[in-house]
Amino acid sequence: HDALPISKKEFSAQEVISQAKRLLSASLEKYAIDVQIDIKDNFIRVGYANEIVQVLINIMNNAKEALIMKAHQERVIHIKAFVENKTPKITLENNAGNIDESIIEKIFDPYVTTKESSSGLGLYMSKMIVEKNSATLHVKNTEHGVIFTIKF
Repeated sequence: HDALPISKKEFSAQEVISQAKRLLSASLEKYAIDVQIDIKDNFIRVGYANEIVQVLINIMNNAKEALIMKAHQERVIHIKAFVENKTPKITLENNAGNIDESIIEKIFDPYVTTKESSSGLGLYMSKMIVEKNSATLHVKNTEHGVIFTIKF
């Protein structure tokens, strides 16, 4: 028997965020990173839930690495799910400092990285996966760090 192709299914914002946090919980605890989850609207989408989880994990891992590099006291990743102007969004914000403006514009390009040992494919792949799931991925600097937004 051939394996069944993985088909799109319904998933909620809460579901994918909780799963990503659960899969990373040990390494987040190890580095005392506080993940705050705020589900304002637990919207439902149809797509490949595991792929969205992968993207969330990738962005959280990047945040974790950036937070570890900084010797500051509070290490926070704030994840929100909400609907704004009928657009469902998940945002992941960290307080690990800004990404250089010259890099942030190209952060989703292949082989672009802010890390010493990295393929620079993580965010590029994340963007591809998000787009395959009929969504878009954006990033911008905030006062204390960076915020990634997935718009469904």
